[in-house]
Amino acid sequence: MENFEAVEATSGENKTENKKNTKSKAGDVLDVIWLCIFLIIFGFWIYLDKTDSEPFLFGRVWNIRILFTLLLFANAINKFFILKKRSAGRKTFITYGVLITLIACSFLYDVYSDIKNTTDMEQITLSDGNEIIFKEYIEQKKYTYIDVYQANGIIAKKLGYIDEIFFYNQCLLQDKYSYEYDKAGKKLTVICEHGSASLEEQYGTGFWKREFTLE
Repeated sequence: MENFEAVEATSGENKTENKKNTKSKAGDVLDVIWLCIFLIIFGFWIYLDKTDSEPFLFGRVWNIRILFTLLLFANAINKFFILKKRSAGRKTFITYGVLITLIACSFLYDVYSDIKNTTDMEQITLSDGNEIIFKEYIEQKKYTYIDVYQANGIIAKKLGYIDEIFFYNQCLLQDKYSYEYDKAGKKLTVICEHGSASLEEQYGTGFWKREFTLE
């Protein structure tokens, strides 16, 4: 009888130990997954920052700041699960829970601000197949710009911008622009009808031209 109880106790200990090992392995796999996600986002962010590009996802060009906030969120989630595996104290979990919530709110606010401050966005296909994206947005609630990008998959390379500070028109939103493209030289010329009397004195045509060189 005693032998039976001893065997049963040993069997119970083995089961407990197996559960701990399984849980530990699952935690290790989760750590690796989150680390990979972090490294992918970090590498993508570094590449975009060094090449003056921004992410082009879901049919929109997003501010690179959004990607950085997402990077912080992924890192905070990773730290949270590491602490969970190590059975950290309740206060630590609460602290990280609040931190994750704040980062998530910051990410959502950045997304909302980017959408709210963008007045219009248009995508055109040039004669040689190159995709161009125009993004008109308001900065500091009063200055309007048009960023010009060359799209390549999920990456939008910034070619330059058009400053509409002295324009009466929001050229993209009001559809008061046109473009010309030199396929041989890969030169894109954007012509905006500025509608500004002060600019007409210097540029009597009433139009503002800006040239961009594609890669």
